[in-house]
Amino acid sequence: MNRSFCNQCDTLVEAAPVERDGKMYLVKICSKCGTTESLISSDSERYMMKHSLDDEHTYSGCMLKCIGCGKKKEPSFVFIDITNRCNLNCPICINNTPSMGFLFEPPLDYFEKIFDHFADCEERPTIQLFGGEPTMRDDLFDIIRAAKERKLTVRIVTNGIKLADEDYCQQIVNTNSTVLMAYDGSNPKTYEVLRGSTRMLEMKQKAVTNLKKLNAKVAFMTCVARGYNDKELNEIIEYAHEARGVVRGIYFLPLALAWDPKEMDLEADRINTEDIEIMLDNAFPDERIDFMPAGIMGGFPTLCKYLGVKRVPFMGAHPNCESFYVLFSDGERYRPLSWCLKAPVQKLGQDIFAFEAKLAQSAARFGENPSKIQHARMMGKIGIGLMGIMRKNVRIDRIIKGRGVANLWHLLCILCALTSRARRKKIGKNHLAMYEALQLIILPFEDNSVLETERLERCPNSFAFYNPETEQVDHVPTCAWGQHKTDTMRHIADYYEKQSEGKESPA
Repeated sequence: MNRSFCNQCDTLVEAAPVERDGKMYLVKICSKCGTTESLISSDSERYMMKHSLDDEHTYSGCMLKCIGCGKKKEPSFVFIDITNRCNLNCPICINNTPSMGFLFEPPLDYFEKIFDHFADCEERPTIQLFGGEPTMRDDLFDIIRAAKERKLTVRIVTNGIKLADEDYCQQIVNTNSTVLMAYDGSNPKTYEVLRGSTRMLEMKQKAVTNLKKLNAKVAFMTCVARGYNDKELNEIIEYAHEARGVVRGIYFLPLALAWDPKEMDLEADRINTEDIEIMLDNAFPDERIDFMPAGIMGGFPTLCKYLGVKRVPFMGAHPNCESFYVLFSDGERYRPLSWCLKAPVQKLGQDIFAFEAKLAQSAARFGENPSKIQHARMMGKIGIGLMGIMRKNVRIDRIIKGRGVANLWHLLCILCALTSRARRKKIGKNHLAMYEALQLIILPFEDNSVLETERLERCPNSFAFYNPETEQVDHVPTCAWGQHKTDTMRHIADYYEKQSEGKESPA
């Protein structure tokens, strides 16, 4: 049973998505308050298209009792709050010291316990250091080092202010961590209203300049607010193109209406995933942009296994959670994936799903550990099958170098490279006319009115914490963290504050 919070009494009640007048509503049935609803999508066609690509899933009936829940799977991405201090005080932020009312900054050994736990996972997750502002910690590099020593991949979520200092930026890049930097466009008004100051815009752009000099990997995290930067998404994409090869992706976040009206007098429209999809579609008026479910890779387990594809961040997520799209550079600008396709992108997805089903039948005959001959047969089937799918769905002349026989040669080289992990990195440079890609990912921001337990049950990403009293590491699905965050973090902060006071008291 799917559940959400009643809009009036905030009780967790039965809920279901309902289509009406081209939109999707989450209808909640409360025994006390009756029926309430929340808009969850402004475009039911886009919503249902993604939903139609879902594989079968059996739900267990989540009640949001996440702490200690034994039903959670090992996450592919782990977010860790390392501080709630920040060198900014954005009015829309709910993760800083002033908004939370206490300081959260546990010692290094707290993080080592978390890293030890996830280093023992069958597939080690990527660690994403969160805040507050992670660069406010003097021991940030010690925390990163501790994760790296346990062979964990690290990403850092930052506002980018300290990266405007070239020396500090160099130190961050030297850690070989991916940077996710908040960047909301170049309009000073956006920063003045949503971030409380315009001074940070110049510093953010200086940070991007530094990252370009150092050829670092960075993704933008862009908060989208109607009336502020919703008409400027194409400008942000153009800015990313200027730094292509360095800026690998843009994560778009709908503005969450989570601030206290007493603290900030701002009325803003709620934005949902499909709103941002339409905004990005409008940025490319000559092409239709249809986003796909970011969790779709969970539907191709056989392909992923034989091609050696590791778990991607959102693999297996609910189809109406994160959505993604890909742009490719032709050297002058980014072009949508649809420019390279003969049919809508969902047709390509459906063909790959059908191919996966046939592969799964063949793989079942070989078992979990196929012989070298069986593996070679499967790779041959995959190569031939993918070539057929490409010829049927892709305008090969637009993405692959050469014409005629030369074009076919480059295509064969690509398919051979796909089946050889050692050669994949050379595909783009040697064989593709359009190969510098920019990922566009839209993240849901689920506050109480739109949160759904069926989404949370399938969430592959979690916030993790260590309870120093029970000496246990636990993790909570990302969008459910807001239900547990303040109490959990306050409890941890109080524990370490008492420990510190005990050390300082005279013997």
